[in-house]
Amino acid sequence: EVYLIAIFVASWQLGPISEFMINSYCDSLNDTFAQWVFFGIIKAEDAQCFSIESSIEAGSYILALGAVVLGFVNSFINKAAIQYFRDMEEKVPMDLEQSSNTEFSADEVAAMTKEIRPVPVLF
Repeated sequence: EVYLIAIFVASWQLGPISEFMINSYCDSLNDTFAQWVFFGIIKAEDAQCFSIESSIEAGSYILALGAVVLGFVNSFINKAAIQYFRDMEEKVPMDLEQSSNTEFSADEVAAMTKEIRPVPVLF
């Protein structure tokens, strides 16, 4: 995310910073550029020693959206893993002798039903 913010800020500031830093050293070429503009060899906006034009294209926004989606998916999967490990810790092993075709009375089923608690969902 920090990388994407740095790209956005750099693309907005790259043009003015490049003109400020480099064009101050090219003052001796200003007369030459002025003549070239006068004779129509170059355009007036190109009459400088160094210039960079940067822009943010659609792919940058798609990349930012992908980073946001990745953050949500990562959070969801981490919480699901925590829930899984919590469930595994609370899981009580069944006694094999009790699980063999034992029928319960209605009173026993009612008592067991009251003891059943749903697992809280953590995500």
